[in-house]
Amino acid sequence: MDDFNETSQERLKVNPFLSIWLHPKKTARYMIEEKSIGFAILLMSIGYIGVTLSDLIVGYLL
Repeated sequence: MDDFNETSQERLKVNPFLSIWLHPKKTARYMIEEKSIGFAILLMSIGYIGVTLSDLIVGYLL
């Protein structure tokens, strides 16, 4: 019941790269409260590069 009243010092560090698969809500809350917007943009850019490369491979095979 006191999960929502934790301070940032009591909250465990979350690795966004690994925890997003198992705990998406917890990871999103951590990213919003603890990280800057620049870090979120960096993660989106990395994802965009991966999607672009996979689209190029699929387009080449078709």
